[in-house]
Amino acid sequence: MNSRERVLRAIQFQKPDRPPISHAILPSAQYHYGDALKQITDAVPEDFAWGMLPDLPVEKLPPMYKEGINRDEFGTVWHVTDQGRCGIPVGFPIAENWENYKDYRWPVFGAGVPKFRLYSGHMNGTGDGYYARGGWIVFFEQMQQLHGFEATLMDIAQDRPEIYRLRDDLLQFNLDWLDRWLAQEYQGLHFADDCGRGGLRIIHVNAGGLFDLVARLLRIHICGIASGRRHRGGNIQDATDRRADGAKEIAQTARRQPNNEQ
Repeated sequence: MNSRERVLRAIQFQKPDRPPISHAILPSAQYHYGDALKQITDAVPEDFAWGMLPDLPVEKLPPMYKEGINRDEFGTVWHVTDQGRCGIPVGFPIAENWENYKDYRWPVFGAGVPKFRLYSGHMNGTGDGYYARGGWIVFFEQMQQLHGFEATLMDIAQDRPEIYRLRDDLLQFNLDWLDRWLAQEYQGLHFADDCGRGGLRIIHVNAGGLFDLVARLLRIHICGIASGRRHRGGNIQDATDRRADGAKEIAQTARRQPNNEQ
């Protein structure tokens, strides 16, 4: 059974010959363990084109992985203590009091296969030797990186209207970016988010209806290319429990006033 067939069978619960495997390795681990780690990745079969791209050179690491203090294209400032290890955001482009949000300009990203590998395999096309997977879409994490962790949680708790505007603007940013990804030849796209720590949730799954609309609109937009699951502190839970019955419900939800969302 080839990799593409294996992944498709696993997604459809049709008994693949083994579970699909995707290497997900921080550059810092590769720098530290070198050939010993490469021997493991070479020995373990992988289904998402890990071996089809060269490693990203140190000088091309993005700001969140590059040692020191660096600013990314969103305007977030990252503090990275170890080369190749994901850092901590320490500066945020959207002020805690929102005073500068009216002047914020969203970046425009392209889509498609990169020249180098970062963290996991990435390839498009329809080759039998891999499942074509691209993109890396996060939502709740991106809100924190734009506005700050504490400020974002406080604004959700206080049901501030500005946090709904950020939600809507970030959703539109992602929908526009998804159009560029969907124009490429992929079988799947990455969607990831962390909404918890350990066994505790940072926010309640139904907090203000803030993310339910996002999940539904993204699923409709991509026509089922993603699994629609969210990860919370080690627990995988189906995010489709409150799925939309149709476009009418979506439109009604989108028209609700922020303080009335439940």
